Amino acid sequence: MTTIQEKTIDLNNINPEDLFIRNTEGGTLYVQVEGDASITFAGKSLELDTYVNLPVVDMGTFTKSDAITGEGFYMCIFGGLDQIQMTASGTGRMHWKVMGE
Repeated sequence: MTTIQEKTIDLNNINPEDLFIRNTEGGTLYVQVEGDASITFAGKSLELDTYVNLPVVDMGTFTKSDAITGEGFYMCIFGGLDQIQMTASGTGRMHWKVMGE
């Protein structure tokens, strides 16, 4: 697997453009959160006109959830999406990385 895209976001100072991961097709999204944050992900393809929620797996407990609700390391596997939109609130820092073939 290779890194396709990655970014670190200061949750105390979010730019609206930071909330989008564009030009994705499929792969694995890894997210590391440091701080008190609430983050959700939704994906959209060219065929869909609406976003669909993406579940995440907490890699510390291996539990599936619809949202990140605190510090930790999380994973989301997706396919067929052109764009991912995040909603984020809280404090701290988030680093995400999209890995693929």
